[in-house]
Amino acid sequence: FKQTIEEDRNLNDVYERIFHMLADQFQIKRFSLYEVNHDMQSMKLIYANGLPDNESLWCNAEITEDSSACRACRTAHDINTEDEEVICTSFAGNRICNEQDLHLHHFCAPLMQGGRIGVVLQVIYADAEVEQIQKKLPYIRTYFSEASPVIESKRLTEVLHASTLKDPMTGLYNRRFLDQFKSRLIASAERSKKKIGLLMCDVDHFKDVNDSYGHKVGDTVLIATANILSKAVRLSDYVIRFGGEEFLVIITETEEEKTMEIAERMRRNLEESEFNSESTTFSKTISIGIAMFTNDSNVFDECVHLADTALYVAKDTGRNRVIRYKEGMLKEKE
Repeated sequence: FKQTIEEDRNLNDVYERIFHMLADQFQIKRFSLYEVNHDMQSMKLIYANGLPDNESLWCNAEITEDSSACRACRTAHDINTEDEEVICTSFAGNRICNEQDLHLHHFCAPLMQGGRIGVVLQVIYADAEVEQIQKKLPYIRTYFSEASPVIESKRLTEVLHASTLKDPMTGLYNRRFLDQFKSRLIASAERSKKKIGLLMCDVDHFKDVNDSYGHKVGDTVLIATANILSKAVRLSDYVIRFGGEEFLVIITETEEEKTMEIAERMRRNLEESEFNSESTTFSKTISIGIAMFTNDSNVFDECVHLADTALYVAKDTGRNRVIRYKEGMLKEKE
């Protein structure tokens, strides 16, 4: 197994192989994998399998914002409800599956990398599966431990590579990131059967800022806009500087109503912000076009284009507004 994943192209391939190892080889129905970000003290969901519809995590969402809420991450110990029934208060499986009349157990294994927790694997199982899962766990733990140095190495390589995928001024991902990672986003959406919200955002009349106040103030506006957009989304979402004053926000595992709420919050927060240039105070607004992958198109790039079309309509109908793409807009734009 170790040699196989060493020869995988990248970290995403390794994670996919672990997914199939759990689902196909070990026949595990319910599991999660998280990456730990120690700088942000957060956890990023890589995937979660076997969840009921409209659920995205087997644990309380708090762990994605505060990694110390995860007992396995905090203690660096394996966590097993066979040792103690309510050993971790962040586990939400029994609440999630309450209507299914299931009583669930869980096993969480932290993976050490460079002296710190790098990844946490979670296996969830029902009463009827206790005996067979307990027999499988030592083998799963062995496979997982063998993967540790490979994951660490490939993760370091990706961190170094990521420096070329960031916009140096705003710290956001750039279009090169989107080109390289959209296949991973698409695969995740197909696996979870959840939608992706695409928000194409453009600062209104941005050229006037550079012309009136200078490029330094213009840069300040772009950095502030990037921060406002980033604060409005989860760690599992992506904010990309698409070019100039244009940003693409990718909302993962979402629905249309939630996506619209996030977009409106972004629009309102920028509108309420103030910027200073010497003795002058001014404000800016933003226009946002929205498309949903896969509701509007099964082709990701086409969905980005549809979000851009909706942005064009937002600009053309007065700016400072959120517009959802509707069928026929493309012809109107042309």
